[in-house]
Amino acid sequence: MKGESLSMPEEEFQDYVTGRSVPSEYWDNYFSESLYAMQDMLNVIGDLEKRHEKFIENVQSLKNTMEEKKVIILS
Repeated sequence: MKGESLSMPEEEFQDYVTGRSVPSEYWDNYFSESLYAMQDMLNVIGDLEKRHEKFIENVQSLKNTMEEKKVIILS
């Protein structure tokens, strides 16, 4: 493959191929996608945190109920 096949100057093509230059659009897209992925992960983590808190509340409620039943049975 050569720069001609992509309709770009050969020198610019070589810069991209060797890593001396990176298209700015690539970085913009890369960071945008990364930020969206991170935001999605933060949303999932937030949801999991809320569900975990609710689970812990339910466990505590169950413990309290079991303690109350234990006291009634032993009385």
